[in-house]
Amino acid sequence: MSNELAPLTRALVAAPLRPEKIVQFGTGNFLKGFIDWIVQRLNDTTDLDAGIVAVKLRRGNEAQIDEINQQDGLFTLNIRGLDKDQLVDDFELVSSQNRALSPYQDFAEFMRLAELPELQWVISNTTEAGIQFAPNDRYSDSPPDSFPAKLTLLLHRRYTHFNADSSKGLSVFCCELIDNNAAVLRGMVLRYAELWQLEPGFNEWLQQSCHFYNTLVDRIVTGKPSAQRSDEIQQQLGYRDSELIETERYYQWVIEASSEQQATLQSLFPTSAGLNIVLTDNLNLFRQRKVRILNGAHTGCVSPARLLGVETVYQGTRDEDLSAYMQHLVFEEICPTINLPADDVIAYADAILERFRNPFLHHEWTSIGLNSLSKWRARLLPVLLDLRASSDRMPQALVTSLASLLLLYRGQYEAQLFSLQDDPRGLELLQQAWQQAPDIQAVARAALSATELWGANLADDAQLLAAVADTMQSIRKLGLRKHLRQLLAGAVAVSDKVTRLCVPGRT
Repeated sequence: MSNELAPLTRALVAAPLRPEKIVQFGTGNFLKGFIDWIVQRLNDTTDLDAGIVAVKLRRGNEAQIDEINQQDGLFTLNIRGLDKDQLVDDFELVSSQNRALSPYQDFAEFMRLAELPELQWVISNTTEAGIQFAPNDRYSDSPPDSFPAKLTLLLHRRYTHFNADSSKGLSVFCCELIDNNAAVLRGMVLRYAELWQLEPGFNEWLQQSCHFYNTLVDRIVTGKPSAQRSDEIQQQLGYRDSELIETERYYQWVIEASSEQQATLQSLFPTSAGLNIVLTDNLNLFRQRKVRILNGAHTGCVSPARLLGVETVYQGTRDEDLSAYMQHLVFEEICPTINLPADDVIAYADAILERFRNPFLHHEWTSIGLNSLSKWRARLLPVLLDLRASSDRMPQALVTSLASLLLLYRGQYEAQLFSLQDDPRGLELLQQAWQQAPDIQAVARAALSATELWGANLADDAQLLAAVADTMQSIRKLGLRKHLRQLLAGAVAVSDKVTRLCVPGRT
């Protein structure tokens, strides 16, 4: 049993304690499996030599801090997935995190972080709800409740402790999944400086000496393994690790920076480190790529998958018809709409589909299907509109996805009944379409003309309306599986994964 093993500590594995150069807001599994692992790789391959202090963001569960510190911040990362379709199941010891603390337990120690002379970075992943302005937070609070207020206190202490020394400014990397995450955070820090009437010199130091970087993160960190598997792993490793976590193999960190800033960051993240870190002056293109390919493939396939009775994404990649449909949707219809070099887009799409084929990930289509109406509008409707504006060709895979969505939201298909979780008004509109329309053509017209769902009257596009209605009729007559086979047999390959993508203006 793992309880009989020696606990993981620095003394046990001879792991060095590094200078504390990074304050990390967040103690969850994602940051451990993403940022802490990246810093570990940089420590191993460059002269970064950085230790991390993890800061707990919220009250409660203070035992988590003790559990982290009992292992001296160490943990084992189990990396599971595919590499060129070969199974990977590796273990890496991560020692980049020195310790963790809670400002609610020891506020003075939290504030002393600002006085660390070697401190260089602040990294945050406070979830989308974490970057919020709380007007009731006060400078005298110990600590204030919101993350932006805590950060403002920390930065102001550093400013005063080092007498506005410009060399003591910090680089702030935000990992929250909101647009312009660092710019939003920086704006809130400035709002707190105004609210608390901090000296003008602090604002100048903040804007001239501190750099806030918008970033986009991508990795699925699945968390702790099952108790049985955890025990088996610890027996294999030869030590007890209560912080053991699993992650997929794929990762990417995209950082937005000016040309001047990129020169500095390239020295921190050299290509020689072999990390999938991308520096760009336009993060929106990469966000669009992720939303359209990764999220769009999920949203585009979820309704067909559910109608076919396929339960997980991995099972979908093993289903010949659904897998072929997924590839056509991604490579022939989504990829051509992304304004990045074609080779990069196709390589990214290949990596996404390899992630879907990961047998260690059990991602259920029912969970992906939550709020499918708003997801289809945000992720796939822009793709559809781009293609309709640039070509007379009807994107049949997208039409099939939309038709499948409308059929699914009837709540019944063939002998299957479906539980639907979505915006009540959207569900009401589609139920009305099914109950009041006399035929499929009328159902399609009622659904596509619901501007509340799509932000526009899609039925105004007569060709699109006809295509959706015909596809709905085809699926009901032939069954979805046979419909997919006919669609793919008659499809004309556009990209063939070797030619340049074909939407005008794309390179």
